[in-house]
Amino acid sequence: MAANYGNLGVVYQTRGELDKAIEYYQKSLEITEALGIKKISANQYANLGKVSELKGNKAEAKDYWKKSLKLYKYIGSPMAETVQSWLDGL
Repeated sequence: MAANYGNLGVVYQTRGELDKAIEYYQKSLEITEALGIKKISANQYANLGKVSELKGNKAEAKDYWKKSLKLYKYIGSPMAETVQSWLDGL
């Protein structure tokens, strides 16, 4: 269910419906945090950061990406490098 909500978030983000994307990313995040699924939580924080950046809220994007980076590093994901590059680019 969490992955499906995340996928819906991607669809809405792609369509430019950013508020709807946020809604679905947050639904996914609620589930993954409750279940302790760090990889999908990291993905959703990264997605929320991207949407925040698109909306012009760099401070919020930075906060989300820091959370995402911490989780990606914890699980040893190569996505940590990508998120770090986003933070460096702010």
